[in-house]
Amino acid sequence: MQTIQGTYGNMLYREQWRKRRQMILDRDGHACRNCGSPRHLQVHHRQYHRCKVTGHKLAPWSYPDRYLITLCDTCHRTGHRAYRVPCLTV
Repeated sequence: MQTIQGTYGNMLYREQWRKRRQMILDRDGHACRNCGSPRHLQVHHRQYHRCKVTGHKLAPWSYPDRYLITLCDTCHRTGHRAYRVPCLTV
């Protein structure tokens, strides 16, 4: 389990995330799983995990596939406005 010790946004520029993101995009056929759009794709975390011992969030690339989904930027924004992403302590 790898945790974050910098800002979450900075982690999204690391090679580990780029590789993980590409795996999820490939798995999802490079299309939004909500509307099917192939444009402006992002990989969304269905939930966040925080380390029980340190209190830090897990690194974005360390999540199992089931917690990651491809969404277009519009569906991603809409989802975040409508729902709060749960943060669980693991």
